[in-house]
Amino acid sequence: MEEQKSPENKKAADNLNDMFEALGSAMSQIFNDPKLKEKAKDLGKAAKESAETL
Repeated sequence: MEEQKSPENKKAADNLNDMFEALGSAMSQIFNDPKLKEKAKDLGKAAKESAETL
């Protein structure tokens, strides 16, 4: 039986997603290193996918 996601859980996951995207963006701006920027974007993307799974 598949669990249904409540609107409250969806909103929490969306908020978590936004926070991780902002974190990745801030990290890339702080360090302004092309390689680090790419890693920060990867981290943000992975976090976003994890949040969507919730």
